[in-house]
Amino acid sequence: MECHQCKKNGTARSSSRTLFECDKCEVVLCADCSGLSASEIKVLQLQKRKLMYFCPQCISDVNNIRDLKKQIIELTTTKNSIEKEISLTTENEKQWISMKDITPNENKQVQEKQCNDYQLMILEIENTYFKKLIEESSDKNNIRKQNNQLLLGKMNYKQAIISGEPKPYSGYKVDTAIKQNVEMVKTYANTVLSHREGEIEYS
Repeated sequence: MECHQCKKNGTARSSSRTLFECDKCEVVLCADCSGLSASEIKVLQLQKRKLMYFCPQCISDVNNIRDLKKQIIELTTTKNSIEKEISLTTENEKQWISMKDITPNENKQVQEKQCNDYQLMILEIENTYFKKLIEESSDKNNIRKQNNQLLLGKMNYKQAIISGEPKPYSGYKVDTAIKQNVEMVKTYANTVLSHREGEIEYS
């Protein structure tokens, strides 16, 4: 037999074992062309060997197959990743389109609600302010009325003293009516206006 690569003659591995037959493609190669190391040659020369021999070409083919499998796995992973991204993008586009259709109307409703709430708040503030002004005006009018009554009582009292004829005021004596009016005005003014700056005191 001869080596398939260098064409050197030799004997089969069953005798001198200088030639080795590939367990896959059955090509025969010599020790120099087999690509085997010295230790591998010794193992293959054993009577009962457990290792298989593959020629360099078959080893290259196996490696290529492994590389192809690896590339296929990587491509499959990339494909799955791309499909997932496409799915997410499509879903996001659907949501965006849905939001695009709804958003203007919803934004308009939100803006209208905010505007109405703001107007109600302004109206409430204005109503509170005007109510306070009315109450203050009413308080001032009541105090002014009481003061006018007090002045009228004093005038009547002075007139009675001058004429020497004291006259009753609203069913009471003039001095009693004056004292009652004074106390009433002081109490009313101190109660109603005590919370304001520059508390009003009547003496």
